[in-house]
Amino acid sequence: MRKAYYSLMVYNTEHNKWYQEFGDYSKSVVQSELDHLHESYDGILKQHMAIVKSGDTQAEIDNVIKKINGVI
Repeated sequence: MRKAYYSLMVYNTEHNKWYQEFGDYSKSVVQSELDHLHESYDGILKQHMAIVKSGDTQAEIDNVIKKINGVI
């Protein structure tokens, strides 16, 4: 059975692309990582981060990344 997987996506303003920073089966764990990145020395703006849900295979995760970057 396919499990839901949550990825923390971060927008790289230098390259104008989203990339996966972190992932987990628990949305609350991913939300904690988002909060940490925002509050840490990195100070990533919250509007440059998003949590996306996909299936848990690498192909499904890669497809989500491609979709949000406008590749497919």
